[in-house]
Parts: sequence; structure tokens; C-alpha cells
Amino acid sequence: MKKTLLFTLILIANFVFATNASAGAFFGIRFGAEKLDVEEANTSFEDSQAKFIGAGFVGYHYSFFRLEAEYMYQAKRSYQSDADRVSIETHSLMGNLYFSPPIKSVLKPYLMGGVGAAFLDTKEGNFSDDNTDLAWQLGLGLELEFTENVFLEVGGRFVNMGEAEVNNKSFEQTGFNYFGGLRFEY
Repeated sequence: MKKTLLFTLILIANFVFATNASAGAFFGIRFGAEKLDVEEANTSFEDSQAKFIGAGFVGYHYSFFRLEAEYMYQAKRSYQSDADRVSIETHSLMGNLYFSPPIKSVLKPYLMGGVGAAFLDTKEGNFSDDNTDLAWQLGLGLELEFTENVFLEVGGRFVNMGEAEVNNKSFEQTGFNYFGGLRFEY
């Protein structure tokens, strides 16, 4: 029994440390489009067009996990609410965790999840308000290894960008974003 347990631990350690060749810091950029739904007191507003998103990130890659800090900008969007037009501009700062299965290929799938803060600038008529709310996201994608240090990634995420508030009204933003990006490891 002890020999079997020891052998199993050695195999696991060998697997974890054998895949450690890709450990290191990284940085990169992402661009894409986002389609959000906004809900206000049982009224839903849907974007008729996808809006631009841009992001920059830094992090650390160890074995088949990546941990990153990401700043994302979401273009200003407008909705008709009651008699006034509402515009919402969102910036977010997220902590994301990625998992790529330990497969030996230049094309690898990944799963990700993230949590952080959304900074919301909201205007309705003559009223405006800035607030911060909890944001989270779940996604999946593919990464292509160009070289040992350069990766192309494409993916999609479900995002919840929190509630924007103005004039005693709350607007919850949820939806999907789709992106492509480059990651540089060193």
C-alpha cells in the first residue's frame, strides 16, 4: 500500500514538474465585441449592435494554470428608459484564473473564470452618477502557440458587469463578449 501511494505521488509530481517548462510571467492585449442586455425594474433593453471592447493584462503562467490581472474598457452604450436616454460607460479590473488541459499540442482549449470590480459612469437626462460594483465572468477559448513565447487566443465569455445606478434607478448589465488577443510570455 505504501509503495503504491509513493509511486502515485512520484507520478503526479513528475507530471506537474514536467509541464513546468512553460512557467513564467506574461502580458498581452485583447480586442473584440460585446453584446450586453440591460435590465431596469423588469424592463429589458437589448443592444442592437455589438460594441467594442479592449483589454490589457499581465500575469503568471505555471504548468496548466494562468493567473492574470486584466483591465477592460467597454464602449459607451445608450438605451431608452422611460422618457430619458441612458448612457453607460464601463471600465473593469478583473482577476482571472485560466485552466488549460495538459495536452501536448500547439492548439489548446482553456476554461476561465474571473471576478473583480466594474467602474460605471451612468447618465440619464440631467442626472449622472459614478459607481463601482462587483463584476464576474466565465468563458472558454482556444490558444495557438506561434512560438515558445507568443500565443494567439480567441474566446468568448459570459459577463456580468454589475449594476449601474443613476436617478434612483438601477441598470444591470449582462451578456457576452467575443475576442481575439496576443499573449507574450517571458
